[in-house]
Amino acid sequence: MRRSGTTSAPVGLDRHDHVCWIHQGGRSWTEPMIRFFREGAAAGQQLLYVADKAETELADDLDPLPSRDAMLGTGQLKLLPLAKLYGPVDDFTADEQIAMFKELTAAAVRAGFGCLRVAAEATSLVLSVDGERAAHRFVGYEVGIDRVMASEPMLSMCGYDRRLVSARAASALCFVHPLRHGARGGQGCGVFADEDGSWSVTGEIDLVSRDSFETALSALPGDRDITLRLEGLTFIDVAGVRALAELSSRLAPRRLILHDPPTPLRRILRLWWQDLPGLEVAD
Repeated sequence: MRRSGTTSAPVGLDRHDHVCWIHQGGRSWTEPMIRFFREGAAAGQQLLYVADKAETELADDLDPLPSRDAMLGTGQLKLLPLAKLYGPVDDFTADEQIAMFKELTAAAVRAGFGCLRVAAEATSLVLSVDGERAAHRFVGYEVGIDRVMASEPMLSMCGYDRRLVSARAASALCFVHPLRHGARGGQGCGVFADEDGSWSVTGEIDLVSRDSFETALSALPGDRDITLRLEGLTFIDVAGVRALAELSSRLAPRRLILHDPPTPLRRILRLWWQDLPGLEVAD
């Protein structure tokens, strides 16, 4: 299982780690990002910085990074304005961007780097469509990229500005990252991909975390059976169980397989949803 939980510093990281970094702009983003890149540079990884800025501004953000210019010259460090990577921020296609990151990762490995380390300040993508619809759509993208990150030699630090992103959207975005910083509610909870293609659910699913849980479940890909590993789930309320039942109905005729559900969840399923088609409980 991948590492999960909260973090106060973006260091001690390696391939498959996926961090949601909620910040307040300025140095609260650039200083942790520099630390994140220093670690990657020392480990011989390729570094990619993406933000909604011109390339010269991206370089300025990295001015404190040792050997910045030398790494730009050798290709160990790459700078990509957000629009150049994603296209118009109000019309990006998640599948295309996920495929692009897979190719960037493969190119980094072909060039002799251990893996691709990405710092992406993505606030403007969340704000590109009005209201919660934008955050919901981007949660789906983060779920997709997390599935790639679980198996490919890459890791990422995704930045979102708390001053611009609603608390609800920030919580939903943190929820689908194995590691997160700055979430205001439900910090120990999450849904994230595992290396074998299954998904882990951790923490407590209750009134605080329920909206994020439902958003994450709705974003899971429905093109195959879904396996949820629940050994890290410490509590789930009835509304959370109902969300699982709705996911099972949405998947039909594919299956929703629940591994190691806690005893209270087993009891609720037996009482209310024992005959739900496609719902399977496995030890």
